[in-house]
Amino acid sequence: MKGKPNPATPFVSMPGLLTGQCVSKNGFNYLEAHVNADPADPRADDIPGDVRGANGQVSADWGLHLIDANIAMGNLVDVVGAEAKAYLARK
Repeated sequence: MKGKPNPATPFVSMPGLLTGQCVSKNGFNYLEAHVNADPADPRADDIPGDVRGANGQVSADWGLHLIDANIAMGNLVDVVGAEAKAYLARK
């Protein structure tokens, strides 16, 4: 039996595991995330983070709100860096 990973860093990067896009559906705008599960890949096939009610059912109006910033953090840091560079180039 394989043990749990124990990374030495305070973060983990798993390129390609998640994909997402901003969508507008049913009167809401949100980040729609998809786990690219692959049983042959040793990485997780599910990302926990759903808000669940007292009955244990996923609260659909919350989605992955507990972890949504972490899903896009790398991309957000890249975008802010590019925007800052463009801003400074205009000065």
